[in-house]
Amino acid sequence: WQRRNIIPHMNGVQAAVMTVAGWFDAEDPYGPIEIYESIEARNPGTPNTLVVGPWFHGGWVRSEGDHLGNVSFETRTSRYYQEKVDLPFFQYYLKDEGRFDPPEVLAFASGSNAWHELDAWPPAGAREVDFYLRGDGRLAFDPPTATESQAADSYLSDPMNPVPYTREITIERTREYMVEDQRFADRRPDVLSYRTDVLTEDVTLAGPVAVDLYVSTTGTDADVVVKVIDVYPSDASEPEEKYMDVPMGGYQMLVRAEIMRGKS
Repeated sequence: WQRRNIIPHMNGVQAAVMTVAGWFDAEDPYGPIEIYESIEARNPGTPNTLVVGPWFHGGWVRSEGDHLGNVSFETRTSRYYQEKVDLPFFQYYLKDEGRFDPPEVLAFASGSNAWHELDAWPPAGAREVDFYLRGDGRLAFDPPTATESQAADSYLSDPMNPVPYTREITIERTREYMVEDQRFADRRPDVLSYRTDVLTEDVTLAGPVAVDLYVSTTGTDADVVVKVIDVYPSDASEPEEKYMDVPMGGYQMLVRAEIMRGKS
């Protein structure tokens, strides 16, 4: 993989570059943003644009981009990209036709379902926020007290009954699992869940998400999967057509997930 990794070698790039990524790309959500940042750092002055939409792998040309699974984006994001961004880019740089004045970054925010024109990635106005795991399954902005910091939660993991990544019974990985309802996992006794209080105002997550865990195991090694989940309100509207027949009230939309591996 290191031999195939082009990210450290983006030197001397003179042609205009537009890197396109999907927030819900199961194959490679990491690479496109890292490529953009590498070109930006190593090639000052080279036209370099990043576009990120609510797409699966290649979804900007392989779908309408108006939904994924049960999650609606309320607009045909792929058509917008093709007509307003992709075509003008190639007409300008390949045919010397028209104009192409894109923002540095064009990013779609699910939830608000809106495109945002940004001067940088992560956005210049974003600020780093810490969340802390607290007792009683709480996820809080405030760090635990000295007494709480010594506490721990535990669960029993059975290798013969592992936690599945999807509710579906399938022999192949689907695209839709990237936004799938996580209630099937939340109700298991071998899954720990932590929730914030109901948010009183909109919160937008933008930029890298990092996790620091302090874990011990009675085994020799363990895989810990960390998920960021958006919990829908109880009165969330129901779409006319569903990929999966689950109620949208309380829907637990997977936003991000990562496997963290450790050995003793």
